[in-house]
Amino acid sequence: MSRATHFLSWSSQAPEEVAPGVRLLARRGRAIEVARVVLGPGTTLAEHAHPEEQFFCVLEGRLQYRVGEEERVAVAGEAIHIPGNVVHGGRVVGEDEVVLIEVKQVSPGRTDGTDGPGPEEGS
Repeated sequence: MSRATHFLSWSSQAPEEVAPGVRLLARRGRAIEVARVVLGPGTTLAEHAHPEEQFFCVLEGRLQYRVGEEERVAVAGEAIHIPGNVVHGGRVVGEDEVVLIEVKQVSPGRTDGTDGPGPEEGS
């Protein structure tokens, strides 16, 4: 029987490239998903919407982002709140990567291919 762990080290595993310029290491619990996301210079995140609420906490770089009708450049130390069903998207500003932590509400049965095993799924 595998033993679940409740701790995650971002440096213990390599992130997966889930789209051009987007590297992600995510873990899913029962109700939320947390991910460390690295966006390469020039990366654009197409506008989209989904029912899940989410937050981005910017650790490094500059991210021009639009949530609904509001748009601004978020920098290290700032967070972006994205309510469910609100159109959002953006792009990396400048020549540096953007590193952020994403926290997202989980919808049961969602299979978008970006999540990893949660502690309850074992290894």
